[in-house]
Amino acid sequence: MKIRYFFFLLLILPTLLFGKNEANKSEEPAIEISPFDANDIVFDYDEEGYLEFEEFTELTPSESFFTDYFPEYNMLVNKHLVEDKFGMDNRNLEFLFIEIPSFIPEIVLGMHKKEDQYYIKAIIPKNSIWHSMDEKKWFFKRKLKVAINVFEKPISKKLADDLNFLWQSMLLRTSYPPIKRNHTGIISLMCDGTSYKFVKCLDYGKISGEANNPDFGSKPYLLAEIGKSLVKYVQDNEYKIQDLIVQINELKNY
Repeated sequence: MKIRYFFFLLLILPTLLFGKNEANKSEEPAIEISPFDANDIVFDYDEEGYLEFEEFTELTPSESFFTDYFPEYNMLVNKHLVEDKFGMDNRNLEFLFIEIPSFIPEIVLGMHKKEDQYYIKAIIPKNSIWHSMDEKKWFFKRKLKVAINVFEKPISKKLADDLNFLWQSMLLRTSYPPIKRNHTGIISLMCDGTSYKFVKCLDYGKISGEANNPDFGSKPYLLAEIGKSLVKYVQDNEYKIQDLIVQINELKNY
């Protein structure tokens, strides 16, 4: 018993003599941490009272079901304009372009492949899905009384390759922009206008991004303009394909 007490005293003796902190003191020097003070940060505001940031020219990540304000609306768009027209698994789908204006019908455009031929298909409801929603029944029935027009036209492999390249390269660079607040602290958000969503199908799954009222001449703006030109291409037999080629080359050389 006396031997046990002896070893016990050896273990606790440093703590008794020097204190717990000194006994376990590390040889590495302590790290000094300065207290953070938000008042030390100085922001620059423009003439309208908004924070000044460098121009943001990329797509932003798409909202998920958990972060979207209107998941039920997106479910209806996907059900009636994507799944019903391109198939549930979208197996032959290359990419999607979705235009969501505030007050006029939505447009879904996709490029898909049948055997060795690429096709551009545009799905356009006659009335806005947003304004046709039955808020009391959508969850149970997911039915809409909206007529839908479908336009489809083949496209060359060269143009298809260019379009696939643009969709993939733009979506792989998606990132969150700086938060834009005015001097009152209110976050600047999109209320009305047009939202553009882009989807690219890859071997390992789908990637997506979006742009809300993109700045004129920016890369998201140019990609949206290409999407709208593709809609014209399938609707108008007199559309000049050279105009589309010019837009593609402008974005490739941005």
